[in-house]
Amino acid sequence: MVQYLAEPSGGAWIELDELLRDYGLGLVVIAGADAGTGSRTVQWVHSSDLADPTPFLTPRTVLLTTGEQFKGQLSSGTAEAYVARLVAAGTAALGVAVGLRWDRIPPTLVEACERHGLPLIRVPYDTPFIAITRAAARLIESNVRAESVERAIAPRAIPA
Repeated sequence: MVQYLAEPSGGAWIELDELLRDYGLGLVVIAGADAGTGSRTVQWVHSSDLADPTPFLTPRTVLLTTGEQFKGQLSSGTAEAYVARLVAAGTAALGVAVGLRWDRIPPTLVEACERHGLPLIRVPYDTPFIAITRAAARLIESNVRAESVERAIAPRAIPA
């Protein structure tokens, strides 16, 4: 398991919990969670159905997928390799849509996320991926604005 990256500077990030608390999205963590899951740093949300999306991801990304990249039944070896690549790339969490490719997230993917400590998020059928991305962008923008205001009003030392 890869050590999770420290939070970046500049305020251009949110904690995973901020996204999960947008209850209108209906996101639920179903595996891979621990005491620090909610405080994981998220810098972006991206969707991909590539078998290996890691060349196109930056660390601290929540990856969303429908699972279309997995043909047939998802074997434990395929799920294990997929999740291991995501963890090595610094992925913050994996969101899987239900009701498109799968009615339930395959147990092999649940088990792989649990083993690797990658938060696995169930995305309801009626939650568009773009809604999740927009929510994250709105929250990140709010953090950047708040940090800018904080810097603007912070007392500055006057040279003697």
